[in-house]
Amino acid sequence: MDRSMFDFGVPEWFPVKDKAVLEHCRNMRREDMEITNENGYSVRVVPHPSSAVTAELFNWIYRSDVEDKKTVIIFPNSWRNVYTAAVEMCNTFNVSGRNIHAFCMDEWADDMGNIAPETYEDFLKFVTTNLKDNTPIIVENVDWGGHWRVIMGYDSMGTAHTGDDVLFMADPFDTSDHLQDGYNILSAERFFYMWFDHQLFKKADQNKQWLIAKPKK
Repeated sequence: MDRSMFDFGVPEWFPVKDKAVLEHCRNMRREDMEITNENGYSVRVVPHPSSAVTAELFNWIYRSDVEDKKTVIIFPNSWRNVYTAAVEMCNTFNVSGRNIHAFCMDEWADDMGNIAPETYEDFLKFVTTNLKDNTPIIVENVDWGGHWRVIMGYDSMGTAHTGDDVLFMADPFDTSDHLQDGYNILSAERFFYMWFDHQLFKKADQNKQWLIAKPKK
């Protein structure tokens, strides 16, 4: 995908506004971040830093409790093993999180702070809210190894369970159903659980790509 086709704004709350600096950071490689300073302190990037992150997280929670200090922690998404281990340590050593102000950092936000839905129920709300506002949703997932389509409709099939929910999609590569008319119908649940990319984006950007566009008021 040619990223130059899109020029997203920088959120007002983000401390750095220089897009050149942000793009430089996005393109940094592991070797660019591994340094040793004049005092001999080394920084290494490791594949699975879970144990170190768990210990650091517990240390901040512990200090906030024993020192009775308010502490803000921003939690990255999808690190369940770290959070579970930290909670078990707090329970084992009777450490309270009473002074912790917790925020969840979501990697799938646009410049307005809108994030990709994390659960299927949130996904349905996301889809129906935009469709009721006459706003189609451009999405990309692992289909064909990486493929963009447009969600144009949703149908619950009149049932309470979600297994038969369907999405109506506009598909620029509609070649594999009974009618090549540029549209297809697929399971909404199946799409949600396959809403990730395989080869179009960098690994950090492969989860739940979406785009909506609305005219300025």
